[in-house]
Amino acid sequence: MLALYVGLIASEGDNSFSSTIPWVLFMAIPATMALASVFVSDSRVARRLLIGAAALFGLIGVLGILTIGIGFLLAASVATVGASKA
Repeated sequence: MLALYVGLIASEGDNSFSSTIPWVLFMAIPATMALASVFVSDSRVARRLLIGAAALFGLIGVLGILTIGIGFLLAASVATVGASKA
């Protein structure tokens, strides 16, 4: 998803790479949280990581609804389902 976003921004041509870095890093946070939840052995910690990831994915999805927000909303729903199963 991050590669898609960077490719989309690069194809538009009117955005500098330095202005997109904060957004890319902000998108990497919930992805890292969701990935970390896989490797945590304590289910309470995994659930908290997934809930946080779902909230951030949802926020990014709403903010980016006109471009790539649907994918992030889908990721938020998957993280929510994962949190309910953890």
